[in-house]
Amino acid sequence: MSTPNGMSFRLVCSKAVLDKMKVLHKQAKDSGQDSTFLSALKSIVANLREQPLQSGEQRFTPPHLNLEVRVGAVPPLLVVFGVHKEKAIVFVRDLLSLPGSSF
Repeated sequence: MSTPNGMSFRLVCSKAVLDKMKVLHKQAKDSGQDSTFLSALKSIVANLREQPLQSGEQRFTPPHLNLEVRVGAVPPLLVVFGVHKEKAIVFVRDLLSLPGSSF
């Protein structure tokens, strides 16, 4: 699915995901990786708003939810998200630091 006329997808994050993002940001700051973290996060957000079905890899399609669940990475972050098949909505399920990152 693509959005008409350059519209962007709406991102939906739970409070738990936002809280985890804050924790990861603090850990990145404490380890001197603040700019790397913010750059990766901005890139992820841009990809999910503009072209989520071309971001990451498809993992599965849960029956009856009308979603395509995908996993993508912009080092040092990994994002798990679902793209609604009919509406321009992306549900962010999880945000993780990649193994080997310093936070």
